[in-house]
Amino acid sequence: MFIAPSPMRVRLLIVSRIVALIAVLTTAIVVPSSTPANADGVAPAGFIIDGRGNGHGRGMSQYGSLGWALYQGKTWRQILNFYYRNGVNTLSRLSPSDDSVLPWGLMSVRLFEDYDASDKDRLQTAVVSDTGTLSVAGLNNPQTWSTIIVREKTGQTNVWEIWGSKVKKCTTSYTNLAGDTDFQLLAANFAPGGLVNGKYPKVSITTPKWTDPNASVPRDLIGVCDPRDNGGAGQVVYYRGMIEAANGTTGENRTVNTLPIDLYVQGVVPRESPAYWGGLGDGKGMHALRAQSVAARSYAIADNRYSYAKTCDTQNCQVYMGAARRSSTSDPYSITLEYPESTQAVRDTGSTTIKGNLVGAVVVRNPAGGIMRTEFTSSNGGRTTGPTFGTRDDPGDNIEENPYYVWARTFTQDELQDLYPSVGTITSINTRHESPPDALSNIGGYTIDVTITGTEGVITRSAWQFRGDLDLYAPWFGVTAVLPKDYTDPEVGEVLFVGDSVLSSTYLGEEFQTIVESAYPDSNFQALTYRCMIGSCQPWFYPDQRDGLEVIADEPAPAAAVVALGYNDSSTTYGAEVDQVIGLLTEKGVRRIIFVNMSTRGAEKYAEMNAMLQERAAGNPRVVIFDWNARSSGTVHSRWFDDDGVHLKSTGRTKFTQFIRNQLDILRQDNKIPLSPATTNFAPGLPMYINRPANNWLNVCGLQLELKQRVAPNLTVDCKFGPQTVAAVKAFEAKRKLIVDGVVDNRVWTILNS
Repeated sequence: MFIAPSPMRVRLLIVSRIVALIAVLTTAIVVPSSTPANADGVAPAGFIIDGRGNGHGRGMSQYGSLGWALYQGKTWRQILNFYYRNGVNTLSRLSPSDDSVLPWGLMSVRLFEDYDASDKDRLQTAVVSDTGTLSVAGLNNPQTWSTIIVREKTGQTNVWEIWGSKVKKCTTSYTNLAGDTDFQLLAANFAPGGLVNGKYPKVSITTPKWTDPNASVPRDLIGVCDPRDNGGAGQVVYYRGMIEAANGTTGENRTVNTLPIDLYVQGVVPRESPAYWGGLGDGKGMHALRAQSVAARSYAIADNRYSYAKTCDTQNCQVYMGAARRSSTSDPYSITLEYPESTQAVRDTGSTTIKGNLVGAVVVRNPAGGIMRTEFTSSNGGRTTGPTFGTRDDPGDNIEENPYYVWARTFTQDELQDLYPSVGTITSINTRHESPPDALSNIGGYTIDVTITGTEGVITRSAWQFRGDLDLYAPWFGVTAVLPKDYTDPEVGEVLFVGDSVLSSTYLGEEFQTIVESAYPDSNFQALTYRCMIGSCQPWFYPDQRDGLEVIADEPAPAAAVVALGYNDSSTTYGAEVDQVIGLLTEKGVRRIIFVNMSTRGAEKYAEMNAMLQERAAGNPRVVIFDWNARSSGTVHSRWFDDDGVHLKSTGRTKFTQFIRNQLDILRQDNKIPLSPATTNFAPGLPMYINRPANNWLNVCGLQLELKQRVAPNLTVDCKFGPQTVAAVKAFEAKRKLIVDGVVDNRVWTILNS
């Protein structure tokens, strides 16, 4: 890992406000464990982790390559030279001299690398063929088979039993093949040869079209009985090339796929970069797939993992899943794992004929002329890292399509104590970084290590260890403590939260409890999926539930109410519904009425509904709008949302809950959240507001007659408190410089009748 030679910054992460990030210039040391949590010594309720990127950040960013292709107009060659140039033009083609690193143009891959090597099902390599054309190289038997199973002889090295069947079937290594009439013993002591250069030859199983790029998938390929599925008797994965049984460095049994390099790359590219990218930007996205093809090809050739295979099939190397799979040998349907766009990208950068001469596929070379081990990552968060490829800002990575450019997660105190029980109650978490904060990142560069300090001890974890502990996307992150209220903050009364699925998701994810409830413990949380402001929104299969107005009516009167509803409501009735909610909250004596507006990226109607909220707040000092739409607008924040533009991903839940906490804190510090609801002594028949069931028709008639005479000559006197009456009441309130809320309370009634 690269460490800047200049002085580094250590971020002090225990702060007295939820969003404070204090960078302290110091040498490469961590903050002492005696640092208090806050002024009155209250431990953090949890911690927010803000991070960047997905993966190690070295070499090419896959989302970055897409950004360069779509929005910067760069070709695949320019993209590769940006990420791998290291001062030189790095692209060239394979030549005969490269046979020493890639003999005969063949790639070898250890399959099922994520499977437990100690499991007994490693004792066999079992393969099937849809066309019954399997054969074993070097086996003196002219027949072909639908199934071949290779098992190493117990107590011997590189001596194998080989079984064949004309029936396509997968069995586990526990199966007694001698007792299965479908199987025939083809060789009892097959020995492909002794040690050659310290390596044993493999048992090679082929089909007639094992090198044919136009072989039918999966019909002409070899299917491997996946040992991870039902002990090997379940799913079948089809691979191009040949399948080989091999001995590992300590005699362990392995299954290896050996095939031409570009047929291998065809199976890698769609696993690492989505094939649909090729269709983006009127085909510009193909440049990202071509860049991925060259990077995958070069990485694989330069990789040398094992004595029996060059690389593996998981993200520990690069992800490779073959060409197709079936749920079982009897399943007539298969799922194809190769795609036309990614296959074309491989061929576009593969071997070709130039002026009548066959030339090799494109690879990336290092300055010494060798093939470069071209590492790549999903997203680098806007900056590459590592000494091999250099450190440079990467604006290509910052695209709306990239969900990992920046991200956030919330962890409770209990969650972290479970991970690090030896430190006791955690009081601070401090990170060291490769470089100080700058214009790109206020957390500094990639993280070096993390020091976790608690009441009973201190531990230090590397950035990669901490990433693994918490299942984070990347080792580039900063940590902020979530503290309960500061001891200088005013005391406040109960806060009622009424919301729909957006707000309720923050409770399920525990962001609300950690970030908001820790500072506002007297919270009444009433959020539920499919909730409307007024009326039923739930589908027929969803249990009956209270709407927002019913929640407000049923729950005890709070000092303040936060209403986060509207996504499920109609814009045609929303204004009247808001008036009704304001009326009921006023009737109950709630002195601070807060509405959280809606993200307009979800639908155009939400802009109209947000305007209705703003109109209500303009003349009513009791009403406050938390402008979530403004906070979450902009391209960079689109990654907070699911595809519907409404519901929130984990990052969005953290940011939404932080936003609510910050807005509440501002009101609290300005003494705008009361300790208790107001005492409500309304005159008989009051208050009157829209659609209130207790409205007396005779009182409404009298009200309308007065309003018609004073401010609304065109008002229809129908003795019903509807939208026209609300508008007339608001006009009267505005004229007399009263609170404009459309609610006829004691003051409005008195002035109106004076």
